Amino acid sequence: MNVNQIKKNFFGMAYEEFFEKQLVSELEQRAIERHQELFINNYSVDKEEVFIPRFNAILDSEKQGFKLSLNDYKTKLQSLGDDTFILYNPGEGVYGYVKHILFGLDTDLNKGLKRELDILKTREMTRDTYLKERKKILDKTIIKDLREGLNTTDHKGDGRFPGYPDFSEQEYSFNGYKGLPDFYSKFKSDFGALNEDSDMYQYDSAKFADKKAMLDEFKKYIFIYNTDPGMFNNKVDYLLPELGSMNTGETYMAEFAETSRELIAKGEGFYKLTATDYGYHLIICSDIIKAGEEDLAGYDTIVSRIVAGTETSDDKASAIYKLYMLIRNELGQTAYSDSSGDTINNYYKENKVEFFKSRYKDLIKV
Repeated sequence: MNVNQIKKNFFGMAYEEFFEKQLVSELEQRAIERHQELFINNYSVDKEEVFIPRFNAILDSEKQGFKLSLNDYKTKLQSLGDDTFILYNPGEGVYGYVKHILFGLDTDLNKGLKRELDILKTREMTRDTYLKERKKILDKTIIKDLREGLNTTDHKGDGRFPGYPDFSEQEYSFNGYKGLPDFYSKFKSDFGALNEDSDMYQYDSAKFADKKAMLDEFKKYIFIYNTDPGMFNNKVDYLLPELGSMNTGETYMAEFAETSRELIAKGEGFYKLTATDYGYHLIICSDIIKAGEEDLAGYDTIVSRIVAGTETSDDKASAIYKLYMLIRNELGQTAYSDSSGDTINNYYKENKVEFFKSRYKDLIKV
């Protein structure tokens, strides 16, 4: 529809009047949405009558379901996110999550190494000999800042890597290309290298405010150097069972899986550099899921911070927080619909609602 049609057809309104009404309509809609948001945010969930019965029902359901099918439990672990949670973790082994940075050979600077590795794979030799020769090739890997191909310095909002932080073009730069030893040396300096055990290290907690701050820092390194798209696409990290666990059903490279399980067995924050046919991986244990069930010990503290608007990152990661927000949003939305419905009905009764006959027919003409 062009401007002349609007001037002629929109119920006889002037051009300026039409756009004024459009603007007013948009502002009114925003006000309604804001009112709805505030209404739901201020809705209170009764602990004894609502939250605890819902909590116990979910807990009982998970106890029965996960004992019958451990695969259901593993599937739910793999799908955990900002809005999903688990209240019961069965005792059939310890699961953990890992993040990693893959220094793949598909970058321009490492294509020659990839050709060498492809040729090596065609030769007949023992497994031990192959691993030694592969290591010689991978040790020559050049680390490249992959942001060079981006056209914007605002990496937070480009849509390709949701959840990854914003930082300047020069931050964390090595001012050129570096070999793997230089990179790893800088990484260990930045993160700390405590409790060395078989080339495994633990990050230094004194260098970070908490574990989340450390993992946020690791995510920056992922953004800059990682060539595995799976680390960008996964809402949660890679899930593996602890060393020695059975029925893993995993599809990871053997060396990657073995190192990941070793790190999970050591504990959160342990990291190690390990090689596969894809290249070197810098793997870190990001979280461990231990057997047991959630309780309500932190309920009052978490809810008080929700009400005050001072929730912490640990609060938001907890099952109590996620369940409370789920219930609050459900019941708050229902209460808001009922309230707004009553308001509209009262307007009808008080003749405050004006009907325009044939308005739909007029709209079709526009």
